[in-house]
Amino acid sequence: MSVQTLYTAATGMTALQTKLEIIANNLANINTVGFKRDRANFEDLFYVQDKLPGAQDSTGNYTPNGLSVGLGSRVSGVQTDYTQGGFQTTNRQLDLAIEGIPCQAPDASTPAHHRSLFEVHLNRGGHVWAARLARDHVAGDFSCRAGTKLVFKEDGSLDRFTPAANVTFRGLLFKAGEEIETHELYYGGVLVDPATLDGIPCAAARVRLEPNGHLLEATLSAAHVVDGHALPAGAWFDRALGGDLYRICLPGGEKFQPGTIGKA
Repeated sequence: MSVQTLYTAATGMTALQTKLEIIANNLANINTVGFKRDRANFEDLFYVQDKLPGAQDSTGNYTPNGLSVGLGSRVSGVQTDYTQGGFQTTNRQLDLAIEGIPCQAPDASTPAHHRSLFEVHLNRGGHVWAARLARDHVAGDFSCRAGTKLVFKEDGSLDRFTPAANVTFRGLLFKAGEEIETHELYYGGVLVDPATLDGIPCAAARVRLEPNGHLLEATLSAAHVVDGHALPAGAWFDRALGGDLYRICLPGGEKFQPGTIGKA
């Protein structure tokens, strides 16, 4: 066993030790009024690339995957959970509690032409329909990022939101800080990792899908034939709802209508 093996294992133990300290702090403050619990987020460390993809082995064959070994993990950050806690009756006249969505208001330095970005819209029932968040807020089981727009549907479910951390939505892992749409006709966001959707290899970029899984928008992670058109890796395409391609942008920035390029 090499010394590096011990160092790699030690990084995991150090990260878990930090997590235990955070949990201990949460438990110690279980009866602290107004306390918000924290949680540790982890990330992997650098990888040692012993053999690059496409290199030849001892027999002269090309290796498709190469050989890389990770060097462990670490705590990437500590995230505070701003979920609304339970109310406590104090029977004191000057004590108060705020319930609802924390809406951001413009300050004195906000230009007049930007003040409309802070408007709060209410539906017929008096509930918030759209607002900009003053702080991280949990809505629809998702932690939404402060300073971003939060939009609800008429039934009270989320229509558009920006997650404060990477989030899994409808089986797809979307990036923190990138807006997610949950429209009745489609849904989408920015993928954290490449994925194959509707049989098409998609890069870690913006995607849109119909509720039935039909892919509407994506950037290809590999060359692929889409609706009869042979597109290279890095090409972006857009489809009509329930239909075929109507916009294509190649990696060099050239834009085409599907009828102007040849079919495979």
